[in-house]
Amino acid sequence: MISVFFLLFVLSIGFSHGQPNPTTGRMQISIAGEEALSPQVFPSGESVCVVWSQFEDDFYRLFSRYWNGSQWSSPATIEAGYGDALYPLGTRSGGALLVAWTENQGSGFGRIHMMRSMDQGQSWQPSEALSDWHTGAGGAALAASGNRVCLAWTDSSSGLMALRYKTSLDQGTVWTAEKSLAVSSQDCRHPTMCVSGNQVYVAWEDWRHGQPEIYYQRSLDNGGTWSSATAMSVVDSFASERPAIACSGQVICLVWQEDTLTNPALMIIRSTNGGSSWTRRKLAEAEGSLVSPVIAADGNQMVLGFIEGNGPAARLEILKSSDSGQTWSSFDSYES
Repeated sequence: MISVFFLLFVLSIGFSHGQPNPTTGRMQISIAGEEALSPQVFPSGESVCVVWSQFEDDFYRLFSRYWNGSQWSSPATIEAGYGDALYPLGTRSGGALLVAWTENQGSGFGRIHMMRSMDQGQSWQPSEALSDWHTGAGGAALAASGNRVCLAWTDSSSGLMALRYKTSLDQGTVWTAEKSLAVSSQDCRHPTMCVSGNQVYVAWEDWRHGQPEIYYQRSLDNGGTWSSATAMSVVDSFASERPAIACSGQVICLVWQEDTLTNPALMIIRSTNGGSSWTRRKLAEAEGSLVSPVIAADGNQMVLGFIEGNGPAARLEILKSSDSGQTWSSFDSYES
């Protein structure tokens, strides 16, 4: 439940070294004075590892801190490559922590990197490039089930923007050759992925209709073969963006933000049979902006969060479900 822990943990710590703020209880763990982005949180018992991207010496680097149950380590650079290290994503596979990110050299030219920790984030192995340099490379999605790790990303190596995929059966030590999934005539962005048993589900934002819509594919054999790409949002003149997916057993929940004639909406589409059929509904409507939904599942428990509002007025909204996404609680709101 890393994503769930991320929602609650980042809320509590903020993002100066030292002691927590006596008023808010929060403590900044990134380096003061520079922009810090995309925190990934790995809890394990009383220990916690946090990895994030932060601007330093003209580039974005990857940093990490480790909480041993009583104190934090100092911020440490764990990756300083040939370009910006952007959009880190983390998952756990057995005893391994894995982080994947986009290494960007400017003008949209980049590749996907991955690194592992085998001691809960106290130290990290050297990084490994998992794709070649291509324009448009980025937007990685990472998911794991047991020792199996799945990676998806977008690039234009074929001349058109496409969704790529590869997998590892040994916690990210050895990877299969990449394969192409969906190819878009325009653009595809922001892939999201989950794994349940032998089933792999991936969704993304696709611009083939001139505005973004949410598309989806599934594999029932560990990524060996895949269904055709299917539109999950209603293809119309309204933008559907930033998908997030979670699954447990045969239940899949896919959420995204969608423009409407009035206010932006949080949409959810749910399957109880491994993606064979779906039901769609509007879960919430925001008074202002609604951005960056995330969702996580653990058995029948699901947690969903998104940011509503802008600037100082922005707040984190949390919904919970104890019946695999069939019904949801009222909002719990947290001020920024």
